[in-house]
Amino acid sequence: MIQSSRILFAAAAFLIPSVTAAQTQRMGRCHMGECGWTREVLRDFVGASTRGYLVRLEIVRGTSTNPRSGSAQKRPIKWEKKPESTFVFCSKSLPAVMFTLDGEFNTHLLDLYPKGAIPGYQEASLAIYMAVCHNVDVHAKYEDPSVYVERFKYEGERARYQAVEEAVKEAPDILRQ
Repeated sequence: MIQSSRILFAAAAFLIPSVTAAQTQRMGRCHMGECGWTREVLRDFVGASTRGYLVRLEIVRGTSTNPRSGSAQKRPIKWEKKPESTFVFCSKSLPAVMFTLDGEFNTHLLDLYPKGAIPGYQEASLAIYMAVCHNVDVHAKYEDPSVYVERFKYEGERARYQAVEEAVKEAPDILRQ
């Protein structure tokens, strides 16, 4: 078991470049004249299971606004002062982004399965997930999330999502699902 963990760590750290190479800034979601942004300051490999691998990010969040209800994408970004931990579980069956918001731990299991849909509140999580797990900028060229299902061969287990969301109380819990 220890030997297989070392092999998984080596594969994640050296064969998957997105684990070791942190991107610095990315747009999350724009809605009603405001865009959410993240600036990544640290990326660490946490662990792996047979389902995937877990990465911890330290990110600083920011917002840009356009009060005239035009595009906020090209407006100055106001950054928060302190970084926060966000966890990404790169998995073909349980793709997830986990974070704490207003003191509450949240797990976003992404609907990356055939005929799945990403709700608006998960768009920023999808952007982070695709950047970390596949080095894809979802805003460079908008594509329906179903494109990623086919391109990266996702096999989501949608029926399990609610039980997993309830079982994951902190990020490393997902490695046991």
